[in-house]
Amino acid sequence: MRTPANERLFVARTAKWWFSQEKAAEEISKAGAAALGRPGYAISVRTYRAWESKNPPWPRPDQATALRAAFGCGPEALGFPGSREGMFDSLPGLRG
Repeated sequence: MRTPANERLFVARTAKWWFSQEKAAEEISKAGAAALGRPGYAISVRTYRAWESKNPPWPRPDQATALRAAFGCGPEALGFPGSREGMFDSLPGLRG
């Protein structure tokens, strides 16, 4: 298994025993659907692969909520570069 450029997200994924990016996308989708109250919510494998790349795009608020629900921490702790002022999770009450 090759270690992706975003090592923090890779380590978080493998710590959950999700050894494929497909499994990670599936599990993050499930967690996001539950957290957002949106049955059928899905993160694509293509999106997940971009997140493990060298310069991952900052997740949209719904995606940040899904990541937080799946891993117990937000994008800033999962190796997404830079601070995103004004970017918040979609869950009510999480805004500072």
